[in-house]
Amino acid sequence: MNDPTSSDKLGDFVASGGARTDAAPLASFTSDDVRGGAAWTRFAGLVADMRRVVEDPDIHDDLRAEGWRYLLRYLNAGIRICIEHDDSDHPAIGRLIDNRASWGLDNPDCNYSWAPIRAGAIYRVSGRLGTATALELQVNSGHFGDGNVGRWQSSGSLSRDQLDADPDGTAEIIVGGEPGPLNHLPTGDNAGFLLVRQYFNDWAGETPAQLHIERLEGSASDPDLDDDTMAARLTRLQQWLTAGLDGWRRMADVIAGLDVGDVTPFAVPDEAAGLTGQAYGMGRFTCTRDEAIVIEFVPPDARMWSLSLADRFWQSLEFGTRQSSLNSHQATLTNDGRFIGVLCHGDPGVANWLDPCGCTDGTLAVRCLLADSTPTVTLRTVRREQLEEELPADTPRVTSAEREAILRARATALSHRYGN
Repeated sequence: MNDPTSSDKLGDFVASGGARTDAAPLASFTSDDVRGGAAWTRFAGLVADMRRVVEDPDIHDDLRAEGWRYLLRYLNAGIRICIEHDDSDHPAIGRLIDNRASWGLDNPDCNYSWAPIRAGAIYRVSGRLGTATALELQVNSGHFGDGNVGRWQSSGSLSRDQLDADPDGTAEIIVGGEPGPLNHLPTGDNAGFLLVRQYFNDWAGETPAQLHIERLEGSASDPDLDDDTMAARLTRLQQWLTAGLDGWRRMADVIAGLDVGDVTPFAVPDEAAGLTGQAYGMGRFTCTRDEAIVIEFVPPDARMWSLSLADRFWQSLEFGTRQSSLNSHQATLTNDGRFIGVLCHGDPGVANWLDPCGCTDGTLAVRCLLADSTPTVTLRTVRREQLEEELPADTPRVTSAEREAILRARATALSHRYGN
């Protein structure tokens, strides 16, 4: 992104969510569809049509296997979000994304959870807040299935820093209604979901939150599933498989259309659906097997910062058993505080190696949380055979035995972080 305005243009596009306004709305599912069996036929047709993403002429044949896996992951996520977790009267906080179910350029350092809510209802969130580097509860409008990421608006958010908690780390938050003596989070007029993000800098040393949500009015028991409810949920899933899928594809496409170059983080307004106080940067990388990319920047003074890789479908590359991401706790800096890393196929013995997991063309994402500045991350492509002579002398190194230990510890730490 050598054009000084390109990061701003990219930020504007991502903020828009890549949403289309000219697409004709699809007919909703009806109770007759559910009773008569037409719902299954329509659903099967929607699933079959997902192949458009993988069979796009711009998708190379080498990406087919990963593309089919992405579609299965995306379908799985849609079933969880639109079918199993689509009851704002009896909500449950469910995991949204993880390293085996990646979509939407997720952050490898983040545990994403969510629960459906609605305006006019009052909820209580209670439990242990954990010790993640950052924890935020955010009320947003819209729905994950609508494909309009940029139109999701936050009506309120609370970080752990703002919460009154007991000495043992437990807390209660009232979502909706009028402010009272407890922690309060307003829902606004268009509340659609509660998003819970936990950002972990030290995956092994920080403890995930354990939270429960309940609506304060009405029955504690889920009602029997009826035809109308199932039809409404299938309509949500239809939206997820059409507008939602295409929205994420368009955002990935804009990255794929960029020139390879430096990455400058850009801020996201607090009223948008991004994490409050986090600056995002995204750029395209290309790296063949006989190339290497030297990555350098001076980290800002920040709560935490990170770099991560994603593929053509905006899946984060495998980060549990591969070092496809690094954050401010995991990275090793030079004595004068610089980050020097290498993106290449095969371990170069550099501590800050970013493993592209066989991917030759994808997205490099940079995130800085509560930072005093937004650094420019420079990318320099060199011949792999010339990498050693291109690296600064003070580049941090590791041995093959040390790398194996790092990767084993990484996988163990991720299991801890997910609460497995």
